[in-house]
Amino acid sequence: VASDPVTVIAGQNASATTPACPEGLTMTTTGFSLGDSPNAFYAGNSLNDDGTTTANAFGYFGEVPSLTAFGYCVRAK
Repeated sequence: VASDPVTVIAGQNASATTPACPEGLTMTTTGFSLGDSPNAFYAGNSLNDDGTTTANAFGYFGEVPSLTAFGYCVRAK
């Protein structure tokens, strides 16, 4: 599953949150994308209690047009 992309403004933090996995699947791994921009520091992902994941980045060197969070879902037993 993927979040909607968000803009990381220069000098600010931004977060992008995925939807939860479809029923019957569990999120096991997270990921992120800053597109091709080198302007931000990736600050990590969190696995949230509601089954989503949130990616965080800080626009240290300038604006980043697209921070996207990814969650990888597998069939739950």
